[in-house]
Amino acid sequence: MIELKAFFQDAVGTNIRIGARFNNIVDIRACDNEDVNKEYATDKARFCYDGLNKKRITEPMVRDPSGNLVPYGWDEVLQICGDGLIDAGERVAALAGPFTDAETLTVTRDLLNILGSEHYYTEEYCDVNTDFRSHYLMNLPFSGVEYSDCVILVGINPRLEAPLLNLRLQHAFHDRKATIGIVGLKMNLGYRTHHLGASPDTISNLADGKHSFCEELFNAKRPMILAGGGIHARPDSTAFNLELQRLAETIRSNVKLESDEGIDYFFKNGIFNLIHSHASLPAALDLGWKPGASGIRKVKPDVLILLGADGRKVSRADLCNEYQIEGFSDHTTVIYIGTHFDAGAELADIVLPSCAYTEKSATYVNLEGRPQRTRPAVSPQGDAVEDWKVIQMLSEELHTTLPYETIQSVRHRMYQIAPNLVRIGFFEPNSFYDVGQQYNANHNRFETNNCRNHIRNDVVLKSNRRANIAADYWITDPITRNSDTMGKCVLLQEGGTFDHASSSYGNSYGSSYS
Repeated sequence: MIELKAFFQDAVGTNIRIGARFNNIVDIRACDNEDVNKEYATDKARFCYDGLNKKRITEPMVRDPSGNLVPYGWDEVLQICGDGLIDAGERVAALAGPFTDAETLTVTRDLLNILGSEHYYTEEYCDVNTDFRSHYLMNLPFSGVEYSDCVILVGINPRLEAPLLNLRLQHAFHDRKATIGIVGLKMNLGYRTHHLGASPDTISNLADGKHSFCEELFNAKRPMILAGGGIHARPDSTAFNLELQRLAETIRSNVKLESDEGIDYFFKNGIFNLIHSHASLPAALDLGWKPGASGIRKVKPDVLILLGADGRKVSRADLCNEYQIEGFSDHTTVIYIGTHFDAGAELADIVLPSCAYTEKSATYVNLEGRPQRTRPAVSPQGDAVEDWKVIQMLSEELHTTLPYETIQSVRHRMYQIAPNLVRIGFFEPNSFYDVGQQYNANHNRFETNNCRNHIRNDVVLKSNRRANIAADYWITDPITRNSDTMGKCVLLQEGGTFDHASSSYGNSYGSSYS
C-alpha cells in the first residue's frame, strides 16, 4: 500500500495521510501538524473518500438536442468551447466552487482577462472589503486560539462549521479558563458558554459598553471575536459587519497586552476573525476574484464556466439571453469543469472532466491564510485532466495561448499576483489591520458612523449550518453526496438504522447521465 501526505479540502486545511492500493483509496488518517490540526481529523475527513469513485465524470460530454449528455473527444469538445468563447468575448464569466485550487483560479482569471472580461466570482459570499486580508481571514493563527481568555462567537456554530477549531476553543476553556460568549442562537458546543443574546443589538450594546458581559470582555488580556458565514447571509450584512468591526476596535483599544512579542504579537491585530466554509475562498479573494454569485445573475453572460460549482447558486432562469452556439438552445452556454455528475453537470451544456484533490498537486489557502499544497495519491480517472490544464487547453483554441506549460510557470504567475500563495505552510501576520479599519471609517456609506439605525434587529443571528439537520454537516459537496458512509451518518443521526441506509444519499443527479 502506498501512503502519501496530503490535506483534506476543508476550510481548516486538515493535514491527512492517504493510503492507496491499486489506484483506490483505502484509508485516510490524520497527519500531525501542530499549527493546523494537531493530530486530529474529523470523521467526515477520514471516511468520505468512498464518494470519490462514484458518479465520476471520466470523459468530455456535450448535451444533445434531446437533453442527454453525449461523449465527445477532447479535440472536438475543445473546438466547440473555443468557438463559443471567441464569439462571446467579454461576455464570459466564471464561477468557482468550494474545491477550486489557486492554480486554476489564476489561469482562469488570466483567460477571462484575455477575453476582456473581469466577471469571475466565487459561490460563497463574503460582504466585506476584500482589498484587506484582515477583513476576510482569521487574523489569529489556529494555535493562538488556545491562548485566548475571552471569546465571542457571532453567527457561527464552530462545532459544525469548523470542528477542529472548536476543539481548540475547548482547550482554551479547560486549560486557560476562557470565558466564551455566544451572540446568536443557543447551542451545545461541548463546553460551558454564556448566551449574550440573539439580536444584532447585542453587538451594539457590547461596543457601547452597556452589556453585562463588557466587564469580562474589556478586562480580558487576550480577547477575540469569531464570526461565521451567517453574518453575510443577513439582509443588513453591510451595516452589521461595520458594527462588528466597531466592536473589534473598541475591544482592541481596551486591551493591555503584556508584551509585543510571542503570542501577544498576534493578539494585537487578531481581535476579529472570520470563518468560511469553502476551501477555495481565501485564495480566490487573494487573487482578486469577487465574492458571491449575484454578479453572475446581474451580468447574464453569454458563456459561463463553472469550476466545480455545484451549490445551485445560479439557475437557467438567471442566465436567459438570446445568445446561442449552433446546436444549443437559446440560453447561456454553460461549461462545467468538475469531477462528479452533480448540480453543475445537470446545468451544463458541455462537461469537461477534471481531477479530485487526491489526484493532483494543487495549492489551497486555509482560514488563517496559510497556503498548503496537495500531492497526488492516485491517478486521474478516465480522461480527466487537471483543472488548470483544461483552462490552458481552452486558451489554445482562442489563438492566444496562455504561457503556462508547467505547474511551476503557473505558480510563478501566482507569485506575481499574490506572493503569499507560494510561501507554503507559512502563516503571514496581518500588517494592515489599522489601515483596513481606517478605510472602513472613511468609506462608511451610511449617513453616520453609527450603523445601528440600519441594522435589522428583528432578524436573529444564526449559523449557516443547522444543528437539527444532519445533512447540513455530513452532506455538503459532490464527494460527500456520493459517499455511502456519509449517507449512513445522516440516517443514524436522524434515528434510522444501517438496514435503511442506501448509497449516494442526497444525490439524484447520476441517473440521467448513465
